[in-house]
Amino acid sequence: MSKIQNVAIVSLILCSLLIAFSGSHPTSSSGGYTSAPGDGVCSQCHTDNNTSLDGDYTVTGIPVDIEANTTYTVDIQLTNPSGNASRGGFQILALDADNAQGGTWSNAGTGSVLKTVNGKTYLGHQGSQSFPASNELNWTADWTAPDEEDATFNFYAVSILGNGGNGNQNDRFLLQQFDATIPDVEIPLTLSIDLVANATCANSSDGSATVIISGGEAPYDIIWENGETTETATMLPVGNTFAVVTDAAGFSVEAEIAINYILELEIDIVDLNNASCFGTPDGSISLSVPNGTEPINYEWSNGETGNTITNIFSGTYTVIATDANGCDATLDILVTEPDELEINQTMDMPSCNGDEDGFIILSVTGGISPYSFSWEDGSQNESNFNLTAGTYLTTITDFNECITVISTELTEPLALNLDSTIIEHPVCNGDTNGTITVTPMGGISGYDYSWSNGSTTQTISGLSEGEYMLTVTDSENCSQSETYTLLNQIELIISTSSTAESSPGASDGTATVEIISGGITPYEYEWSTGDTTATTNNLISGAYNVTVTDANGCSVDGMAIVSSGDCSLSTEVDILPVTCNGDNNGSVLVTVENAIAPLSFLWSDGSIIGNRSNLAADTYSLIVFDNAGCSDTVMNIIISEPLELNAQISTTPTTTNITSDGEIVITAGGGTGPYNIKLFDANGEEFAVNETGIFSNIPSGIYGALVIDDNGCDLTIDFIEVTFVTSTSDLFETYGILTYPNPVTHQLTVSVKEFASNLDISLRTIKGKLVWSDKGKSRVISIDLSDHTPGLYLLSVADQKHTTTRKISILH
Repeated sequence: MSKIQNVAIVSLILCSLLIAFSGSHPTSSSGGYTSAPGDGVCSQCHTDNNTSLDGDYTVTGIPVDIEANTTYTVDIQLTNPSGNASRGGFQILALDADNAQGGTWSNAGTGSVLKTVNGKTYLGHQGSQSFPASNELNWTADWTAPDEEDATFNFYAVSILGNGGNGNQNDRFLLQQFDATIPDVEIPLTLSIDLVANATCANSSDGSATVIISGGEAPYDIIWENGETTETATMLPVGNTFAVVTDAAGFSVEAEIAINYILELEIDIVDLNNASCFGTPDGSISLSVPNGTEPINYEWSNGETGNTITNIFSGTYTVIATDANGCDATLDILVTEPDELEINQTMDMPSCNGDEDGFIILSVTGGISPYSFSWEDGSQNESNFNLTAGTYLTTITDFNECITVISTELTEPLALNLDSTIIEHPVCNGDTNGTITVTPMGGISGYDYSWSNGSTTQTISGLSEGEYMLTVTDSENCSQSETYTLLNQIELIISTSSTAESSPGASDGTATVEIISGGITPYEYEWSTGDTTATTNNLISGAYNVTVTDANGCSVDGMAIVSSGDCSLSTEVDILPVTCNGDNNGSVLVTVENAIAPLSFLWSDGSIIGNRSNLAADTYSLIVFDNAGCSDTVMNIIISEPLELNAQISTTPTTTNITSDGEIVITAGGGTGPYNIKLFDANGEEFAVNETGIFSNIPSGIYGALVIDDNGCDLTIDFIEVTFVTSTSDLFETYGILTYPNPVTHQLTVSVKEFASNLDISLRTIKGKLVWSDKGKSRVISIDLSDHTPGLYLLSVADQKHTTTRKISILH
């Protein structure tokens, strides 16, 4: 930064004149009386020898350091402490370093006046002033410093105290001089830039600008951002640019200017067509440059030229348009496409082989909604219900006619069959050692077994002859039933006969056993005598036991009585059978004739009484002895029992879950007919009773039954389910009902979109027990299932005409 040295010296001389007359302060043709260079002095007119005049004189308002072009108010004060002076006056002059007028006086106050002589301006009194009671005189005026730097001004001031006479003797004058300086101010190097011309185009470099330099020390070095070194640069590009100027003292400054452009080429998109489908090259772009000079040249990032490109994929395309003047513009254009059509499938396989309860629900994302659906079976909804196993093709079309085809396969379990069975019949007639082992095939493993005798295992044993029905249910609740028959061996029946002794003690009696029927040859014989043939000889009178065993190890015991001569004893028995299968209430009444009392009895089960009661079903024998030694044997006393009471059940479902047009048919068997059959509802209340077992006009639900035969024997049936026909009309779809999640662990949510006052929503166990129900009045329903047993449940929706059921799986 350079310094400019401008020095001026100004002297200000203040001459205060106290004169006897009342005129203004005096001046001559050459100047005043301030004692300044070129001025006279007060002693030329007055004597300065009166020491009794003790006044003082001050000038204030002008600081030592002053500022250029600044106005200061000057205060002049003359005092008369002793009061000996009667009048006072003054004169002031300001000179520069060349003893010329310094600064400018103005605004002379009351009692003062400005006079100019030889280019110098004097401020002085306008008539001498008498001292007031305060013994102080005051005058004011404004002094303005010139617009200079590093300048000093000299102030010359003089005042006179008058003694009050009319002459100029015995006065006193006071002389004062002081300086005021305007300090030197360095002028800094400054720089600005004036625009000459903007660039022609947004991309051209023909703008121009000129640097404006002030201050500092010449010469100056100039360098523009683009390398130009002249005051005016003519090749400036569009945008902010700068210049740096360095002066001779090494100081540098920088300034910046923005170069605009006269014309910015504009690219307008006339037409933009995005790709209609994901991955389809049918987009197009058409452009124009409305403010360019023809011809316009277009260069595309894909290599195309011209203002229109077609058959393009989605993506960003960059185009550079250049007009005839060389102005160009660049534009990035985004061609979009819909998201790819994506299909999410929710499906449920048919529960059992051959079932029609599978479903497929499709959820579409991507593309442009709305979507249309076309199934091979003609359905046009996003969901398809009541499906069998198979492959289902669905065509989904979005609003832009973008198409995707999805194939969904529903599988089903293998058919559940019970063909793999091992049957072992009872070894001997009447045995309870038969077994049945069934190995299920197909279905979904995790089988439950339910036998007609109450067993729940894969193998049942300890069986007697008869029919045994098995129902196997797999983990998907698919079931298959089969009836197995255990055959009894033909009962081994024997007959004994004897010949009496020829006379008592002759020891010539015989006993013979004969196979009547049954058993498997060969047979083995074992008499109580130790003989092993069919006939034992040389017997005395008495009872002889025999055991016959066939090849299977089945045995039967018999007895032969050898009499000791002629006897006419005879025995008759009356038999009452067992009332109910498995009871012990059979009885035998024995009548003996031609006997000599007392009598004794020996039954085959060891009893020694005559008449018998509380007998189980079996074959018994009896020997009666009289006091004469005669005996009679009654073989094959058969206590029979009815077959085990059983029932076959068939049901006809109701058409809906709110109609009462179902049917239950209970066909009783075994026991002793006729039968009385009672039907109970799920609460155990008697619902109906008849002898036919046919119950019509039954609502859907769970029932129980009691079968009573003619002997009062009864059979309890705990579970009979009357289901309802699943409608071909899907009420879940009709009323916009959604269930989630499925499978569910704790809480099942049921949302109903379309409210209907006649709507009935219920959740039942697979056996039909009601778990929860609602009328669908709430839009969103939450069902807490955390305390329910894991497994399959049935969620049903019914209106006045139709019912739709879906499976819900609970997992914990």
